[in-house]
Amino acid sequence: MFYRRSKFEVFNENNVQSVVDFIYNTDPTNYRQMKKLNNWFMDNWFQVDVGVGVASKDKEKLNPIFEAMAEMFPDEEGVPAVYRGRNSKSFSQKLSLFLFGVPHTGCKNLGQFKGLLFQEYLKKFKNVEATEKFLNLSKEIPIPNSIVKHPFIQNEVAMLAYGTRSWSLDKGTAMHWGWERPSASGSNIDGLLFVYKSPSPQDVLFPVNTYMQDYEDVSKGSEIPGFDWDEVIMGIKNPIIKSMSLHPGQAQCNYEIILA
Repeated sequence: MFYRRSKFEVFNENNVQSVVDFIYNTDPTNYRQMKKLNNWFMDNWFQVDVGVGVASKDKEKLNPIFEAMAEMFPDEEGVPAVYRGRNSKSFSQKLSLFLFGVPHTGCKNLGQFKGLLFQEYLKKFKNVEATEKFLNLSKEIPIPNSIVKHPFIQNEVAMLAYGTRSWSLDKGTAMHWGWERPSASGSNIDGLLFVYKSPSPQDVLFPVNTYMQDYEDVSKGSEIPGFDWDEVIMGIKNPIIKSMSLHPGQAQCNYEIILA
């Protein structure tokens, strides 16, 4: 019934139903059953963001599994907001070219770049010097609504929030993965922090904390669970970006992106 990713070249949808059946027949107080279930998530989901587990193109095929988990381990806390940190070197270059007109070259003295962001703020300040000063000195730069509505933002940036992904109830966790981790590693890749407040119930697949508590109880807290505390598996079908802001740094630009 359960398999390890290394034994399969292609994800087999038939196994999804077998896992769903197992979930619905799992006794949360039965250590052996819970261990089998947890092993499956350790093999197929726990490290999926670093390329270990189910292939990215197949994540949505796991939705029935997460929906079954949500029924068997119902959320008791609610999901007021979720957060996701993301960074990508190739996308960082594309975003920099879009906003500044140049490839990524750091994130200080942004007034020197006369790209789209500069031109939109020039319309507001109507003065080159004032625009340069604002972009050079601001600790937070709201992205003008005219730019947020651009197809590049609503399509390519929004697609980074699309589909079956791990989000968190904890903003600090998402900031670590999106903003702090690249800086600490010296990669200086621009960081993205997605924020989704009052998410649509249709987008929430599985808040994991009830399962985490049950597994911790049955395993006596001695084993690694297949998720992180406060993780929420989201399946966002139509992400729409409401607003964005840029937080300049020395070598890395950090963006906060609010979903509608």
